[in-house]
Amino acid sequence: EFELALCGLQEIDVDEWQASTVYQGYDGKGPLCAESDISVWFWTYVRSLSRESRALLLKFSTGSSSVPPDGFNHLYGLAGEQRFTLMTIHGPDDRLPSASTCFNMLKLPLYRDAITLEEKLHIAVHYGNQ
Repeated sequence: EFELALCGLQEIDVDEWQASTVYQGYDGKGPLCAESDISVWFWTYVRSLSRESRALLLKFSTGSSSVPPDGFNHLYGLAGEQRFTLMTIHGPDDRLPSASTCFNMLKLPLYRDAITLEEKLHIAVHYGNQ
């Protein structure tokens, strides 16, 4: 919140964010990719968010609410430049998403539908940042 107050909110380019994302895990049908249901649901949700909520999601996932000056391809993590990674994890879909901010990684359980994904992400992002 201090970072947001000090620097203000920058516009987050969702198309650039999506284009520079790495996918890991499985979607129940095969390797996770941009066309997997859960990926499509995620990016649809991100596009529906306000500027402030996008910044909170980015902070939840990476530890920073802002994009590097050179764009999403230049996010830094524990090992230097480390792109944003969307990863699926196995287990019950009543769990909240988690993140490994040192690796710019958002971990999503295999939610059964877009509504569940949106509800769980909302809770994690808005209450997990406090």
